[in-house]
Amino acid sequence: DREVQLLLDEFLPDVLAVDRPYLPDEKGPGGAYPGSVRLEALYLQEHEGQNAGGLALQIDLATQKNAALRFTYLLAAFVNEEDGAYQSSADLTYAHTTLEYVLRLVGHTRHAPFDLSVSAGLSMDLLHPGSGEALDVDGRARLAPYLAVDAAFWQSGSFGLLLHAGQAIPVNLTGGSSGTSDFSALFRVDISKQVSIHAGYRIVVVRARDYHSGLSGSGGDQDYDTTLAGPMAGLEIRF
Repeated sequence: DREVQLLLDEFLPDVLAVDRPYLPDEKGPGGAYPGSVRLEALYLQEHEGQNAGGLALQIDLATQKNAALRFTYLLAAFVNEEDGAYQSSADLTYAHTTLEYVLRLVGHTRHAPFDLSVSAGLSMDLLHPGSGEALDVDGRARLAPYLAVDAAFWQSGSFGLLLHAGQAIPVNLTGGSSGTSDFSALFRVDISKQVSIHAGYRIVVVRARDYHSGLSGSGGDQDYDTTLAGPMAGLEIRF
């Protein structure tokens, strides 16, 4: 029994310990952070029950030990449904793009059980009405300052829960503002040093408002608010 216990004491810590070999070792002299590309497919539902399909892209490029540049892109298309049959055109397509500077505050090393980072940058939202029912929204680009927080909890080798919260600050730079809120939670498994797979849930709250002109405080009569929520799945490739 003692021999079995000794074997368990030696083996279990290695099994249960966090180990992400693609990240720098906190006990080492340093190391480079990898860049990454993340692709996702989403099935979203509007709060009024309309369905939307979505694709998401995220690219991270390390600039220094504790910082990176991040580009994200989300495209969602609301699907027409008449008499139970889906149509080929969409009532509305929505694109949400961000360019951020990411600062790693805690963790982000090979054996760290917790990661925390913050980011700041610029977001751009585009709402494009399609050929369906006329929507009271302008298709102009909506630029806004963007802030985000990311946290991750890791265990059992390289299995993690990743949380994200982002917020565009609505300002009228182009004659239209957008106060998009973006939340997600996903479970990720690293299947190799280069590839991970994940699945989770994403909520995007879109609040768009049009003005008579750029940098104007007087609003027009066009406002658009909606909430998109649904499951997502994808993979990440590191380089």
